[in-house]
Amino acid sequence: MKNHYIYRIANKIDGKFYIGARSFNGDIYEDNYMGSGTHLKHAQKKYGIEFFKKDILCVCESRKQLYEYERLLVPQELVDDENCYNLKIGGEGGSKKGIKHTAEAKAKMSAAKKNTTAETRAKMSAAKKNISKETRTKLSVAAKGNTNALGLKHTEETRTKISAAAKNISKETRAKMSAAGKERQKYACPHCDVKPMGMCNLKQHHLDNCKEKT
Repeated sequence: MKNHYIYRIANKIDGKFYIGARSFNGDIYEDNYMGSGTHLKHAQKKYGIEFFKKDILCVCESRKQLYEYERLLVPQELVDDENCYNLKIGGEGGSKKGIKHTAEAKAKMSAAKKNTTAETRAKMSAAKKNISKETRTKLSVAAKGNTNALGLKHTEETRTKISAAAKNISKETRAKMSAAGKERQKYACPHCDVKPMGMCNLKQHHLDNCKEKT
């Protein structure tokens, strides 16, 4: 049986990220898949896969639910964000960023949209409305990078594997990670005098969330 989940892969160096949907036969916490987005793969080749972190945002009951959640997590606003590697909006058939359709293609898409039955539209609307406020909040938090609020818990076996993997990181890799951390671009919050920090921390604790914001 396939397990379905939404994941987030973040670049530890510059804070850029990618959100995707995945169906996997087996324990999703042991899935080594690290995304397939064009911009994401280019960045992984440039910096090295060891500088990318993968988090599981949520587990879905079906492929249908998987794409519904991905559609909520990856709207056009997120795709347009310069820190996002995603090239198209979430869900099946999402339009790609920067792609221009021909007049013929636009006509076909328009016709297909008009031919959608009232029953199908009603089902699509109902599916969207049936996603609880709690779930929407969790998905929103997850998209911003704070997976701690999702209540996901690792098994004892998974924790042991994570701990063992951390201990087995070579000195060379640790040196690279340390150097990357020192070279990482820092950003200052416009609302307080805190020292410059990485983009992830800035978004999570400052900017619109800053306690000093008036």
